[in-house]
Formats: sequence, structure tokens, C-alpha cells
Amino acid sequence: SGSDRNTFSGIAISTTGSGEGIIVDDGENNIFDCRSGSINGTNASETYGVYFADRNNSLLNCNIRNFHASVFLDTSADESTLVNNTINTTHSEGYGISMQNGVSEPKGNYIVDNYVYSQQGRALYLDESVNNSFENNIFVSGSSYAAFLSDSSHDNNYTLNEFRTTDRKSVV
Repeated sequence: SGSDRNTFSGIAISTTGSGEGIIVDDGENNIFDCRSGSINGTNASETYGVYFADRNNSLLNCNIRNFHASVFLDTSADESTLVNNTINTTHSEGYGISMQNGVSEPKGNYIVDNYVYSQQGRALYLDESVNNSFENNIFVSGSSYAAFLSDSSHDNNYTLNEFRTTDRKSVV
């Protein structure tokens, strides 16, 4: 009984304090197309630019910046799509894209044509995340791992991605 089958276009969000961007906690089959619009935060801890906790939601053409986790795909965020986004965080422990909390493991997500940057944290963080596809993305971290795969993250497909970091290993 969530918010299902909605389309949002031309999105522009600026938060204040510890505000959040797009939160889909109980809704499926939604499309969020920013059409190059921005979702801006304040780098406050425990904030999300985009948070999906249900299946088959799409995020397209967005510029997301300055959240603790710029994009967070939670436990049941299966079969979601992230396409052509610029995702940036400067939070001291920030994540560009985080896919975790996996009793039921986020799975079957399609991540393509994104530029993901974390100045001090991890550009991509997978924790118990399986069967996802990553194509033609650029993951960059200024002082941590470009991609960190932990705790039973397996059977993910990485095709034509670039991983860059200046301080540590690119992929662990």
C-alpha cells in the first residue's frame, strides 16, 4: 500500500539543515527524471539524496550532491535503475552509491552511465548486494576506495567501468 506507478520530471530540490532529497520507503515502479535538475544537500550526517527501499524505481538524469549517502538502495530496492546521473558527496564519511542492509540483499539493479564522486568516502559501497549490473560508470574517490565490496556481495556484473582514487586501492 505504497506510492506506486508515479512519474516525476524536471526535479530540483535544495534541502536545509539535515533535510533529505527523494525518499521512497514504500512504493514501486516510480520514475524520477530530473532532466538535468539538481538535488542538493548540506553534507549533514545520516542524510540521503535519494533513498529507495522498494523495488523497480528509476532515477534518471539527476545531479545529486552533498549528502552523507547521495544514493542509497536499501534492502528491498530490487530491480531499480540509475541512469545518466552525476552523484557527488563531500561528506567526511560519504558514499556516492551505497547498496546494503541485506537480509534480503538488494539485487537485480541496473546502474549505467553515471559519474560518481566521493571526496573523502567511498564512491561505490556494496554490502550483501548481489546480481546487479554496472555499465559504463566512472567511480572516483579522493581519499578512500573508488569501490568497496564487502560481506557477501557477489555475482555482480561490471562492464566498461572506470575506478579511480588518489589515496588507496581502487577496488577492494
